[in-house]
Amino acid sequence: MFINNMFARQSGFSLIELLIAMTVSMVLLSGLIYIFTNFIRLNTDMVKMIRLNQDLRGVMSIMINDIRRAGYWSQARLTVESNIPNHFSTVNVINGDCILYSYDEQKNNSDGIPGTDDYAGFKLDQSSIMIKTSAGSCHGKPCNNCNAGNWWSLNDNNVVRITKLHFNYVNNTFPFRQGAMQLNVRRIDIMLGGALVHAPDITYTLQDSVYIPNNEIIPVM
Repeated sequence: MFINNMFARQSGFSLIELLIAMTVSMVLLSGLIYIFTNFIRLNTDMVKMIRLNQDLRGVMSIMINDIRRAGYWSQARLTVESNIPNHFSTVNVINGDCILYSYDEQKNNSDGIPGTDDYAGFKLDQSSIMIKTSAGSCHGKPCNNCNAGNWWSLNDNNVVRITKLHFNYVNNTFPFRQGAMQLNVRRIDIMLGGALVHAPDITYTLQDSVYIPNNEIIPVM
């Protein structure tokens, strides 16, 4: 009798209890796997977003720093002192996705007319941002052709695809030198968007503005 009672107290789980326990364990394990995989996916997406953000900010920084040079002429004082036109001062925004300008890169210009290596600009070409480094056929006049000159790609098309580039030109004119001239103060607003080539659902858009320090001086006729 004692032995029978002992075996009765040591009896294990029933089959139904084991099945319930296994089902609960599987549900909990599935939940943990789901949380873990989502954490990994979110972490991977965040890393991709950071990569895209850094690439776009690098391109934006290059554009802003170069556009700030627009209109620079080493002899700009002659515009005020001798009324010599500064042809570097012209800035053109064409179709919203192309900006053209020039500056006295070598600081050796005496007549205010840009040389072939003084022309610069940026434009959207399909999925690339192109930077302009020269324009040999401008003949001393403002280059308003986004297809003229030498252009180079800023972004790696195998990594980042540029989806949007828009320039907005804003200017305000003020009297200068007791009304004998006008001062044209200019700002360029830039919108830049992109996506990762191997993860097109990862997208990012930047917006920034740059004031052109070399204001355009316009003689009043």
